[in-house]
This record gives sequence, structure tokens and C-alpha cells, in this order.
Amino acid sequence: MSTFFCAVLAVAAALLGVAAARRNRWLHATLCGTACLLAIYVALLTGLPVEGITALAAAAVPGRVPVDAPDGHRWVRLAPAACPDCSCCTARLCEQGQKNPFGCSALVAPGVKWTVQDCPCSAETTEGTAAHEAVQVRAARRAEQEDGGGRG
Repeated sequence: MSTFFCAVLAVAAALLGVAAARRNRWLHATLCGTACLLAIYVALLTGLPVEGITALAAAAVPGRVPVDAPDGHRWVRLAPAACPDCSCCTARLCEQGQKNPFGCSALVAPGVKWTVQDCPCSAETTEGTAAHEAVQVRAARRAEQEDGGGRG
């Protein structure tokens, strides 16, 4: 049996195992670990780059996101839960953005602020957010200043 055929068979078996384990978390974690070890073994046998094989396996796992580490490794982590109220943020970001007077855009890196800049979950117009309360405080202070401090 050729080495290439062994590699294709091993990757196919790993992907089918991961697909079958979607319903059982313990089995899913076990098969994901096995698939990674199998990918390394196949890479050693065939001379194929490990990155390509692990990226292929990572793409087949639902709910997982490949992450490039600074040291050159590629890891797979759980995908964050999406916000049910908007399509621009994760649930955790919107939860924290509602508590911040500057909204979600204050909590992300400068290069991606534009993606969450108009998030409705933490907007000044959404009642119950820190940004909405800050607008109300500013409006009250402005009214006091224009009214002469409320003294007549």
C-alpha cells in the first residue's frame, strides 16, 4: 500500500470520526486528539506539511476556530457564542459593551473598531446601557447649565 494512499485513508478516517462524534462531547474530544496525532503521524510518513493536514482537520470540526499562535503553531479553539441581537459582536462582547459608556468599540482592537462601531446592543439610543445613561447625564448637566443652575 502506498504512503499517499495511507495518508488519504487516515485523514478520511479522522474526518469521519469527528463527524460521527458531534453528538458526544467526550467522544468528540477524544477523536479530535486522535485526529491531531494521526495528522502528525501521516505528515511524518508522507513528508506533507503538518499545517495543511491540521488545517484541513480543523476546518471539519464545527464550532471550532483555527488560531495562529505567535510562535508559529496553529491551534483550534471553541468559537465564541454569537450575540442573538446583532450580527457584529459575540455575546460576551455585547454583554461587556452594554456596561461600558463607550460601547463595544471601546473593548476591541483599534484595527477592528469599525466592525462593531454601530452595534445596537451598546448604542446610546438603547435603554439600559451605560452609553444611554451617560447621554442622559450629559443632557441633564447641559440643561442645568443653560438654566443657570436651576436658581432663579
